[in-house]
Amino acid sequence: MSKLHNKAEKGDLDAVKALIESGTDINSKDSNDLTALHNAAYAGRVEVVEYLCEQGADVNLGNAKGYNPLMVAARQGRDKIVSKLLSCGAQIDHADDEGFTALILGAGYSMNPKVVEKLINHGAKLDKTTNTGSSALLKATWFGLAENVRLLVKAGANKDISFNGKSPLDIAREKKFAEIEELLAQ
Repeated sequence: MSKLHNKAEKGDLDAVKALIESGTDINSKDSNDLTALHNAAYAGRVEVVEYLCEQGADVNLGNAKGYNPLMVAARQGRDKIVSKLLSCGAQIDHADDEGFTALILGAGYSMNPKVVEKLINHGAKLDKTTNTGSSALLKATWFGLAENVRLLVKAGANKDISFNGKSPLDIAREKKFAEIEELLAQ
C-alpha cells in the first residue's frame, strides 16, 4: 500500500493533502488495484473522500474487475460517502465484471438501510441483475435484511425476478424470514 493509500484509509487528511500537493498521482493504484478513494470509502473517511473529490479524483475508476469507490461505500454501509460520491458524479448503475452494482451490494451486504434509500432516491435501477441473475431484492432477501427489502418493495422492485428458480418470496419462506415473507406477499 502506498503512502497516499495508507493515509487515506487512516483518515489522515493533512498527510493526504501534503502528498497530493507534492505531486502524488491522486488516481494511482496500489498493489490491490485500488485508488486512495477506494481506501477512504472503505474506511468511512468522509473528509478524505470530500477532499479527494474536490481535487479531481476519478470517482468512477474501478479496479481490474470494475469495482469502483461507490460500490465499496455501498457494501460497507457508508451512507454519507455514498451521498458524497453521487454528488461528485459517481455512475450510480455502474456494474463490475460480475454484474454487481452499488444497489445490489448495498441491499445485500450493508446493514445500513440509509445506503439503499439514498441509492433508490438518486434513481438507481431497481431490477438490474448480476451475471448469475441475482437482483438487489433477491440479495436483501437472501441475507434477511428486512428493512432493505421493505425499501426496495416500496420503491417498486420486481418481486418476480428469480434466482435458480426461486423468487424472493420462495427464499423468504425457505429461510423462515417471516417479516420479509409478509413484505413480499403484499
